[in-house]
This record gives sequence, C-alpha cells and structure tokens, in this order.
Amino acid sequence: MKKSAILLLLILIILIGSFLRLYRLTEIPAGLMQDEAGGGYDAYALIQTGKDHHGVKLPVTFQAFNDWVSHSYTYQLIPFVTTFGLSVFSIRLSVVALSLVTVILMYYLGKILTGNNLLSILMAFFFSVSQFAVTISRWSIPPNTVPFYTALSLFVFYSGIQSIHKRNLLLGLSGLLFGLTLYTYPSIEGILPVWIIGSLILVIKAKKKTFRKLGLLIIVFVLTALPLFINHLTNPQTVTSRLSMISIVSLTNNPLLNYLKNYLSYYLPFFLFLPGEINPTRTVPGYGYENPVLGLFYYIGLFYLFFRYKALVNQFPQLDKTKINSLRLFVLLFPLIPSLTLPSGDFQRATHYLPIMIFIISIGIFLSYDFLIRITFKTRQTGARFIIISFVTLYLYFQYSYFRSYFGPLYQGITQWYFQNGLEEVVKFTSLNEKSYQTIVIDNTINMPYIYVLFYKKVDPNTLDYQDFAQIDPQTKWLSVKKFQSYSFQKVSEEDIQGGKLLKNIYNSPFSNYVIYEKDKNLIVKFEITN
Repeated sequence: MKKSAILLLLILIILIGSFLRLYRLTEIPAGLMQDEAGGGYDAYALIQTGKDHHGVKLPVTFQAFNDWVSHSYTYQLIPFVTTFGLSVFSIRLSVVALSLVTVILMYYLGKILTGNNLLSILMAFFFSVSQFAVTISRWSIPPNTVPFYTALSLFVFYSGIQSIHKRNLLLGLSGLLFGLTLYTYPSIEGILPVWIIGSLILVIKAKKKTFRKLGLLIIVFVLTALPLFINHLTNPQTVTSRLSMISIVSLTNNPLLNYLKNYLSYYLPFFLFLPGEINPTRTVPGYGYENPVLGLFYYIGLFYLFFRYKALVNQFPQLDKTKINSLRLFVLLFPLIPSLTLPSGDFQRATHYLPIMIFIISIGIFLSYDFLIRITFKTRQTGARFIIISFVTLYLYFQYSYFRSYFGPLYQGITQWYFQNGLEEVVKFTSLNEKSYQTIVIDNTINMPYIYVLFYKKVDPNTLDYQDFAQIDPQTKWLSVKKFQSYSFQKVSEEDIQGGKLLKNIYNSPFSNYVIYEKDKNLIVKFEITN
C-alpha cells in the first residue's frame, strides 16, 4: 500500500471520527455531569491561583466529592480552558482531541506490532467509529482519557523493544509514559506495574543479550510514579474513599465469588456486544458497548491470540512470540482492579483495554477474511463475497442504528436527566438576580449543585473560602457543601415554597424541571419530578 494511499485513508478516517465526536458536542450529552464541572473548575482555579477549589496547591491527586479519582486529567484541561475559557465546549474538546490523536496512534500501534499496513488501517478505522470510544470521548472525565495514554505508552514500549539505534531513548520514554499513565485513573494503577514487570521478563527471557539495559525503563517509571504512591501512602483515603463506596467487599456478602463473576463478565458478549449495560452515560440503552457484528471477530481474534499464535506469526512475522505473550498478559490482567467494583462489566473502569480490544477485533477480521478467500478459492470467491457483503451490511446497519439513536431525541432526553441539563440556565438566572435577595437556596436533591454555581458563574477562585468545601456528610461520606457566599444548598420541601411566588420554570428533562420561587426575600430553586 502506497504512503499516499495510507495518508488519504487516515485523513478520511480522522474526518469521520471528528464528525462523530464534534457534532453537537455541547448538546449531546445535554447538560454537564458534576465530575465534568468539578474538573473544569479546578483547572480554572489552578490557572488563576495554583490551587484547586479545596485550596490544595498543585495537588498530585484531586479531591472531587470526597473521592480522589482525577490526577493528570485536570492538568490537561488547563490549555483548553486557557484558550477557550471555562465552558462545556472547552473541557469536552480536551477529551475529543486526545481521542482523535488516539485514532492515529492506533495505526502506528498496529504497524509496530505487525508491520501490516492494512491491519493498521483497520485498527485506526474501528477506533475512529467505535461506539464506546465515540461515546466516552464526548464528555469529560478521567477514565475517558485513558485509551490515549495506553495506546501511546504501548506504541513507544514496543518501538523500544524493536529498535536498535534508539532503544535506550524509547525505553526510557516508555517508562515516563507508563508512569504518567498511572495518574490517569485508579483502575490502571494495580495493573500496569504487574504488566510491565511481566513483559520485561518475557523480553529478557527471549533476548537476554540484546536487552540488558531494560533497567532504564524501570528507573524512569518508578521515579515518575513515586509522587503518586507517596501521596497514596501519606493520604490513604485517596485510594480507600471511593473504593469503599463501590467495592464488592463493602456491597456484597460473598466478595470472592462476586469477584470471580465480575472478572468473567469483562469477557462475556452480554456486557461487551449485547445490551447488558444499564447506565446510559456509557452507551445508548438497548445497545452493547460495541457493534455486535464485531463480537464474532473479537472472539476469533482471542482464539488466535491464545491458541493459534503460530498462525499469527506466519501471517505477521513482526508479531513475534514475545509480543504475543505480553498481549496475552494484558488481556488477562485488564479486569483485575475493575472487578473489585460494582456493577459488573462496567467498561468505563476498564477503558485501558480499548486499544487492545480493537487490535484483537482487527486481527479477527483480517484472519477471517483471509480464511474466507482461501476456502472459497475454487468457487471463484463467490461464497466469500456473499459472506463478506453480509457482514459489512450488518455492521453498517448496527452502526447506523446506534448513532441514529445516540444523536436522536430519545437518548438526548435520557441524558438530560443524567447530565443535569438546565442548570446553566438556573445559575444564569440566579446570578442576574442574586443582589435582590438575601439568600439563594438551591435544592440539594440536585447532585452537587454547588459545583455548577462555581462552574457556570465562573466564580473568582481568589474569593473562595476553602472551609466552605470541607464539609463531609457523616452518613454518606460524600462532600456536603451547605453554603458559600449568598448561596445555600439544602433539601427544598413543598412547605419551603408554600406561599412563594413562581418566577421561572426551567426544563431539565422529560421527567423533571427546576422551578424557581421567590419567598421572604429568598430565591428558592426546587427540583421537581414531573413524570
């Protein structure tokens, strides 16, 4: 395949991926998740004060709402917030940008693994139009950035193994990138070090004389990761607080059995390719994470990876046994930490697997095509053409069906609820009128309403009293901000608004509204279920 053809195909693939990720970016998902608002405002605060909204200077890990899940994510928002201002568009654009770069990385990852241009193009294409990759790239939280770091780290690592003249540079750089990857999301912290050690053992075992300087990778990796682990040791709640809320140990009676069930769920088609997920922030209800047609090729690819590796080596001589074994190790390790949590098969906690999953799918498709051509050669490939056309038609049908639903009004209505649509209008209205009232009371039935006031109002971080954001609910263990400035956050009952004057009704979703009342020189925002 000529370089010009490869370049044109990659440009076309990036354009398709760009459209899927940028089209109506601020409208779908409609609204803003509280974690998005928190990360965005912390970036805004860092730009102006060097501190997050809790008053911590240049934190290694960021406190969200009494859970510590954001490390590098908030820092990578800074150039986007600096350039475009604090907005839904700027923070979501940061994840879109990383996802589009990952499309290119997928091509180069395929190339360094196999040396095959066609397979590499397949990997770039399937990541570009991946249902899961597109869905998570359109809203901005830490796990949605992980595929970029995983793909980049793996590409540089395998390049270092393969290189002769730039080996030390590439291996040292891969150690740095692996270390930085640990800062992206907690679920990869317990997996990546084990995989690195296992992969290096495989390399040393296969090429003892060639790779005596692998220690550079380990040294750079340890030095890069050291601040994170020191932070965990000195502040254990950065690890335990969130895990205690979602772990199988806390939430189930038989954690060992449930761990095994969780682990296996990450390999089952019910969770991957069929509609097993119930959280619409990850996928459209009624659909799996990925196109069901790709499920067949995923399991074919796994079969070849684990049981027919010689056929892989024959097809792709550059994909040697050392690379195959390290990929096998990644496949076996990736659910280890996500399996500690509920719900089962939650792939947003395993986004580090997505680049490898796309690679395995592409392997399955490539080898299936080759097999069909060979077995139908005597019939002049008529049978192969029919089967290939059938699969392509089914794939395009499911792909079209998913994105038609994703960009359609029904899914938009569902996400309006989950992403707390309408709060921008609420904050805009209260901000314009706050000087006319003693207190603005906002219903804390809304999830973390204070962060939306900070975000949409663009509150000057220099004016914050950090004690206002240090209140923890003793029962739920979540952050419970009661007030700041003239804003108060509490449960608003019917009695609280009785006799008040209705000022505005703001649409949230097909199921609910924000209703704003005036009463006793107070402005009261109540969250009301309508259906």
